[in-house]
Amino acid sequence: MSYVKLLLNVLFPPKGAAVFVRLDDKTLAGLPHLNNDNRANLQAVVSYKHRIVRAMIWNIKYKKNPDALYCGGYLLYEHIKEHYMVAKETLYIVPIPVSLSRRRERGYNQCELLAQAVVERDTSGSVVLVSNLLLRIKNTKKQTFKSRKERLASMEKVFSLNSAVMRSFKKDARIVVLDDVITTGSTLQAAMGCFRESRYENVWGLGLAH
Repeated sequence: MSYVKLLLNVLFPPKGAAVFVRLDDKTLAGLPHLNNDNRANLQAVVSYKHRIVRAMIWNIKYKKNPDALYCGGYLLYEHIKEHYMVAKETLYIVPIPVSLSRRRERGYNQCELLAQAVVERDTSGSVVLVSNLLLRIKNTKKQTFKSRKERLASMEKVFSLNSAVMRSFKKDARIVVLDDVITTGSTLQAAMGCFRESRYENVWGLGLAH
């Protein structure tokens, strides 16, 4: 991140951002969880409207805060365990890749860090992080002020699957594509489209917050 952007984030953090400390499991379970009954293939765990969730996301995205990552990993893993895991089958977590310029700014991909936090919570060894299967082949400008239509259009042909890595995955492999925040769902839909085009059968999109 450039010095100017870093200074602005410190002086004028987004609404809801604060110093974040690790929350206990009871508090995390009490956050406003979303009802995903009508969204089988694209889900989110908690509501971004809640101040604690906003602070957690901001601290993950801009601060690489280990306490925020622990809490995000807990929330995601509990959701994944309930909805996507099947006994004795491997579940692959594929984080949404960031652009090279964004990675240079921050020094990391927050979605990859969240995926690592999920894997760390899994004691069965069934959840595996795969960070090189999904590639970002086109950079996009920030989506913050775009309409839904503009977001969808801007995400066309942004992602591709790594053909060399793809050969190691069967078409019935269980795959969760992971993002930190879902707004319109355009990013996850574009990423999941790559898997559908390659005829993968069991692919879900999951965001920590919406």
